Amino acid sequence: MGPTAEGALVPTSHGTIPVQNLWPTEVPAFEPAITAYLDAGLALATDLFDLLAAAAGGDPDTFL
Repeated sequence: MGPTAEGALVPTSHGTIPVQNLWPTEVPAFEPAITAYLDAGLALATDLFDLLAAAAGGDPDTFL
């Protein structure tokens, strides 16, 4: 599971729990670096799924 908006509810096997994202205060550059990394990974995954759909002759939104 990736990053989630503060206060969002996440389903678990024991019900839903509110999300509380905690970033270490000792490393101020950690949050923006990880966020950029996750955003790049999501963009790459989206592009790969679009390419896979196109290669299969489907609509680019097939895997959304």
